[in-house]
Amino acid sequence: MNNVLSLLGLFFLLVSVYGEKRIVGGSLATQGQFPFQVALVIKGGAIKDKQYCAGSLINDRWVLTAAHCLKEFDEETGETNLIPVSYIYAFIGQTDLTASGGGEIINVIRSFPHPDWTYQNNLNGRPIGDIALIALSRPVTKGTPINLPTEQDSYLETPSESVRVIGWGSTNPYSNDTSSKSDYLRYVDIPIVNQVICQTAAYPNFRVDSTHICAGTKGKDSCQGDSGGPLFANKNGVDIQVGVVSTGTSVKQPLCTGVYGVYTRVSSYVDWINSTLAANENLPSSSHQNRANFFVMFALMLFINLL
Repeated sequence: MNNVLSLLGLFFLLVSVYGEKRIVGGSLATQGQFPFQVALVIKGGAIKDKQYCAGSLINDRWVLTAAHCLKEFDEETGETNLIPVSYIYAFIGQTDLTASGGGEIINVIRSFPHPDWTYQNNLNGRPIGDIALIALSRPVTKGTPINLPTEQDSYLETPSESVRVIGWGSTNPYSNDTSSKSDYLRYVDIPIVNQVICQTAAYPNFRVDSTHICAGTKGKDSCQGDSGGPLFANKNGVDIQVGVVSTGTSVKQPLCTGVYGVYTRVSSYVDWINSTLAANENLPSSSHQNRANFFVMFALMLFINLL
């Protein structure tokens, strides 16, 4: 148990240092304004204290998030390992993390980080594949999925287009602790930034490529704490997710609004998303799994008694 707790402590540290982001310069969301927003929570405490990442509902049993929210780095071996899904759950349908009423808690049964993402690549300035899928134990009843982009939506990703990012967390771009974390969902509208400008102005030692989107402006950005959440545009009244909150840099001050935020470009991974969903469309629910486990144990006990 001590080893497990140590690994979780290291995981929280790594998420904070290498990717966790929160909203700065935004406004409070109203209840139900963003019904696709998901809080990812570590089991074993109050939701407001254990929420560590975010995600977006893309259908009634699947959540899109960042790969670094589901992996941990083992300093001894130098390997990147999956966080056991039994440690986390999804909280959906409530903007206020202090009010569990009105929201629903659903366990996670499988996680699928993109195979290209590792902490080693991230540390080496190549944060590719920072996207992941989470399978829930049952369909949601209080959320509404966000739309994924199609080829006709590519113009939504062009520089100067206005996009919105949402999340729980610090409104203080100079702080890297949790004291200024927001218990209430916030949102901010920011422009997409030209990748060449983003690369040269903010990330000279950081590879920004076609699988990324840069966004942000002075005083407005995602920041420490909201990794995995959606970056989205509104097209004719329909929200379309174009990015996943991925990473930034703490080299310059302030920590968040001093440089542009880097987001995983969802359109680069739509094929991977669809193929992963198709390959796992028959995942059992937790109730089915529990019944299966019961019958296995029953058969085992019967066999032992017959010996």
